[in-house]
Amino acid sequence: ETGWGHMGEALVLALGEDIEQGVDIERLRPRPRAMDLAERFYHPEETAWLRGFDDDDARLLAFVRLWCIKEAVLKAHGQGISFGLHRFHVALDEATPRLATCDPGLGRPDDWRLHEWAPRPDYRAALAWHPRGRREGLRGNGCEAVAVKVRTGAHGQTEGDVAELRAELSDLLTRIQLEQIEKQRNLASAQNDLNRFKELDTQWRALKAALEPAAPK
Repeated sequence: ETGWGHMGEALVLALGEDIEQGVDIERLRPRPRAMDLAERFYHPEETAWLRGFDDDDARLLAFVRLWCIKEAVLKAHGQGISFGLHRFHVALDEATPRLATCDPGLGRPDDWRLHEWAPRPDYRAALAWHPRGRREGLRGNGCEAVAVKVRTGAHGQTEGDVAELRAELSDLLTRIQLEQIEKQRNLASAQNDLNRFKELDTQWRALKAALEPAAPK
């Protein structure tokens, strides 16, 4: 699954395995109508949160962060903004952004994973993904992996740049998957050791009981 977005001189490309994902990047710039847009399009809880900022610059940054994450979610969903920015609530009150509530068309909020960062001081980027099949009620195989690259510069949007980034991401994703496989093998080995310990413990207890003298009648 490949997703990409660009803004100004920045290009972001994401590559994932066994997931549905969306990625977005936005440039920080003056937006005089930010609160008007929030009042009209955002979830009411998000709008109320934005109203709580006393500092205009902090409010603008929060607005852009929400917009970027919402774009990423709707790209992963596949219908884009036409689905409705107001139909899900992105909470930024903790260290990690999360879907607090969402329309059933997006599935369950806790199946979504959100990540945001500042690739450059004047940009915000966001990635949203869920394991493939989660929106249909399937649980997936738990092996999803995702990798992201951001490139900035005057020629950051050419086909060659996209192809080069995709190749870099493919190598990175392969390493991530190999690491996950190794972790799963280690977990399986640890589980086997635990099961063997339980078997030996049961046998030892049975042997101990057999060797103990019978209580006098």
